[in-house]
Amino acid sequence: FGAALLAALVWVPTSLEGEADAETVRGGLRALFLWGRVGAVVFTVTVAGLWSLQWTTAAGSSLIDFVGSPYIASLFIRLLLGFGLLAAFAHLLGADRVDSLGERSPALWAPVALCVAAIAAEAFATHAAASTAWAPLSTLADAGHLTGVTAWVGGLLVLVRLRAWFFREDNVPFSRQAITRFSQLAFYAVGAVLIGGVSLAVFLVGSIDALVGTVYGWVVLAKISLFAPMLAMGALNHYRHIPEAREAERAPDSIRRIARNVRWESTMGAVVLALAATLTALAPPVLPGAAENVYELKATVGTVRFDFFVSPAPAFPGNYTYSVLLWNTTNGFPFSCNCTGNITYTNVATGIARMLPLDGPHGNHFVNATDTVNAPGTWRIDIDIKVVRGPTIRATFYLQFRPPGG
Repeated sequence: FGAALLAALVWVPTSLEGEADAETVRGGLRALFLWGRVGAVVFTVTVAGLWSLQWTTAAGSSLIDFVGSPYIASLFIRLLLGFGLLAAFAHLLGADRVDSLGERSPALWAPVALCVAAIAAEAFATHAAASTAWAPLSTLADAGHLTGVTAWVGGLLVLVRLRAWFFREDNVPFSRQAITRFSQLAFYAVGAVLIGGVSLAVFLVGSIDALVGTVYGWVVLAKISLFAPMLAMGALNHYRHIPEAREAERAPDSIRRIARNVRWESTMGAVVLALAATLTALAPPVLPGAAENVYELKATVGTVRFDFFVSPAPAFPGNYTYSVLLWNTTNGFPFSCNCTGNITYTNVATGIARMLPLDGPHGNHFVNATDTVNAPGTWRIDIDIKVVRGPTIRATFYLQFRPPGG
């Protein structure tokens, strides 16, 4: 994403201003596209690996199975988009295409559009997407946060990798203009990171106690501790070193200082990406879709533990959010599977039952918000997790509801 954005919003507009010779423009653009292709290969191989993992751990899957699972649908869509990115960069690297690109060339913007679509597909299969209490704000916040991080940190990593093209002491005007454009891009990306990150902290962490008292909160704090110095270095470049680069005598030293700061920013940014990946494997302190008043039950079936939550705690018939987290009892890790889920509500007194699909899996959790419980008494809740081409795992719970006013 960083390479695609730098090509479309930084390199091509700067080169059209005539501050660099044709060979420099051509070489830098090809380097950007080559680096973008490397990123596309890594992205596609990673998504294919996740699909393979689902295949091997869930006794197989088929292309039509994605309909019932947001996570599998997300993998399928991202895999297609990965192949699209490979094709787009291959097209851009074709003979003589680099020389014919303008600021509005569709071929130049195609990788950007594909990357944005991949981010959207990712956002629909995260913890935030399962937060029915904040939908669709939680999904939008996650998409904005992911877009900001990939644009900012991805751009920094590309700048470091292609520093010989961007930080040219033999062509200071070109370097200054290119870095100025990237600084403007980073300003908006940082805004998206801040707005999205704060919103996600509210949605998924929920409280100061959870921030300082859970592993999920500690990882969030670690991200914040790295974000602050990254922001400070970016501000130093934007407000001091870039303006200094406009002065002929101070320009070379300013370009060197900017390059040094960018290297430090990109190193911390890489760690931030690793921490963000860690968060995807952790259950957030705030149960998706749940309020503070939560009722919890547990059941173990074979090697799978069902943590079942009802929010708010069951009292009278009405609208509730029912959630389940799946855990592997052999290693304590989240139980991830190529699977779909159903939840069946049965009034024990009348025998009337209603089966509804569970929303998920979002990582290792499923959610259903419904007003199916419409009468007092004892209700049996059957949760069926259907592993694709594998067994159905069922856990049963009983809930008691009082008459209104009782």
